[in-house]
Amino acid sequence: MNTFEPVRFWPAKRSTSRVGRQLISYGIYDQSGAKIKPWPIMISYASRFSYMHLSPPKNAKLLDNKQYIFAGNFEGNFGHFLTETLPCLAAAMDLKKQFPDATLLFYKSARPLEKIMASAGAFLPFIQDHFGIDAGEIEFIDEPLHISQCAVAPSPFLAKSSYAPAFADTIRKHLSFSAKTPDRRLYISRAKWPYRTRVNDEMKIQNRFEKNGFEPVFLEELNLNEQFELIQSAKQIIGPQGSGLHWSLYAPNLTSIVSLGRPSKLQRGICALHGQKYVEVTGTRKSIKDRRDRLFDDSQLQSAVDIANHELGL
Repeated sequence: MNTFEPVRFWPAKRSTSRVGRQLISYGIYDQSGAKIKPWPIMISYASRFSYMHLSPPKNAKLLDNKQYIFAGNFEGNFGHFLTETLPCLAAAMDLKKQFPDATLLFYKSARPLEKIMASAGAFLPFIQDHFGIDAGEIEFIDEPLHISQCAVAPSPFLAKSSYAPAFADTIRKHLSFSAKTPDRRLYISRAKWPYRTRVNDEMKIQNRFEKNGFEPVFLEELNLNEQFELIQSAKQIIGPQGSGLHWSLYAPNLTSIVSLGRPSKLQRGICALHGQKYVEVTGTRKSIKDRRDRLFDDSQLQSAVDIANHELGL
């Protein structure tokens, strides 16, 4: 942990001329104007990263009446919230024990603040229940700030898509896990997802796995607390690559994950943290232009079933 006095922040803004440039050090400076790094900001996709100014703000709003804990980046996207915001929040909450009156200070993604707050409203019940923090203890960097004192937690990441081993202990400290031995085999279905999916003929795939002992579940019908409880009951999950599988980051008792779709370094990093067996069945690209859309024939689906059964000794 480091405490800096004072600290100056630039707000996150996407460049119109350099869209997609990835900078992991954007806009946090010490008294001399030198950048403070590293800190717990990590992003999964370079194309979503906000480009930042390379010099400290000169005309910044002064906040000298409160102590702050820097809590990383608040992502309104669900998958990024699970894999980036919550890890950074957990790291910040470790410092909250030392600074109980401190306010958590988040960068927000480049979207307007009202949209970020709308997403935060959906996520806040989960944050309140598991981390004991409410909306009044969170602030966003939406303009240049000059802060008299700010504590920065050790990063939960070693590198992009790679979590620090200590983060596994951090998860256990902040989240309550079921004492029951998980026994369910779940298929994370997107058949009811109202937006674009990444696998072709989802109902055919869902039915195939249901006939082989997997219970189809639809995360979009559940709130975050219900999703968390569901994943605690699973010993094995299978489904299209994406945010549904990323829940395994918060299921250390989950034994194996089978992914349908494009290879994912992020999912591989999640499973490595907990020693979960991870297997990818990549299928065939639906088109040359889009590497994410996948087709699966009967032999590929049977291969996924066989792999899943083998992992459980069936």
